[in-house]
Amino acid sequence: MNFHMMGNCRVTLSLSKAQDDNNKLLNSNTPYKYTIAVQPHYLFNGGLRVDFEKQIKPKQWLLASVKGYYLPHTDFDDDTWWSFFTDNSYGDITGLNGFGIELGYKRTLLPRTDILYLSGGLSYGYLDVQYYGTKYISYIENGLTFYEPRFGEINQYFNRLGANACFGIQTQPKHRFFVDGYIGIGYNYSFYNKNKQAFDEEMYTAGYRGLSLITGIRLGFRLGKVNK
Repeated sequence: MNFHMMGNCRVTLSLSKAQDDNNKLLNSNTPYKYTIAVQPHYLFNGGLRVDFEKQIKPKQWLLASVKGYYLPHTDFDDDTWWSFFTDNSYGDITGLNGFGIELGYKRTLLPRTDILYLSGGLSYGYLDVQYYGTKYISYIENGLTFYEPRFGEINQYFNRLGANACFGIQTQPKHRFFVDGYIGIGYNYSFYNKNKQAFDEEMYTAGYRGLSLITGIRLGFRLGKVNK
């Protein structure tokens, strides 16, 4: 009998906690529990970024983003690509592909509205950049190893770690469609083959290591409306 009473008590407490959480959302300024958005400026790099948000408490959100990049391979004699990831001083590239993920946290600021927020996150990205340049081909002659320079296509691989902190402003949370703009600072560190082109001259390039300015615009929808 005591066992059944404890079980009923646990069920009651769980239902009570769920009801309390739902009441908090009902009383919050944001009547939606989820958002999904894209960042159109990623198209300039042949990329697509999709952001997901989930409200965990009033004014507090968890963030998750997935990114993909693709510029189809071209021959050196054909049209080449330009990308923010590569240095203008070096020239255009013949292809690019990669992916990235980001996890973060967002908190809105004002007591009676949720249009202003602070956010922070950690990210990882992988890029394969194809370009033409001088590479060295090894060969053995008379028992000795020689290296001969040749002009050809080279693949440079980047593994990029980052962290960021941003201030943003978004349209009123009562509307299903929203526009969101943000600005902040980030830190990036890229791992790559130092014997190849580094593409590290500007803060937005693939091989850059250090602090950078972050800015962008998001367009999206709010989902999962809380019933009132």
